[in-house]
Amino acid sequence: FSSGSWFHRSASRPFGSAPQSDFFRPEEGVMLPAGSFSNKVAFITGGGTGLGKAMTTVLSQLGAQCVIASRKLEVLQKTATEISSLTGKEVHAVQCDVRDPKMCFDIHRVRSFFKADLCIRWVFLLD
Repeated sequence: FSSGSWFHRSASRPFGSAPQSDFFRPEEGVMLPAGSFSNKVAFITGGGTGLGKAMTTVLSQLGAQCVIASRKLEVLQKTATEISSLTGKEVHAVQCDVRDPKMCFDIHRVRSFFKADLCIRWVFLLD
């Protein structure tokens, strides 16, 4: 690669630092207009921690009413309370282990109470 290539310059960066484009400045924060998801319902599996929690937070900030599902109800309830107090939008917690077909069917029946406009299936299985 030539000395001016992006690959060459990024090779000397410390691990974990993001490369910078010569053409576009990095943006931080929510990049959609406020209210983009007003009057919408988002259903997020794995919404209690990590990336699922981050997606739930952003969707709630954008106006969505969020329903989060995961195996650990106490973690979900804590996350729901935290995001609700941060954004002022209601976040509902529903326990569901996606490895269990019966629990998934039960969640499917709950859909009669709400119509999800957006469904994010964020699942990471270790075992």
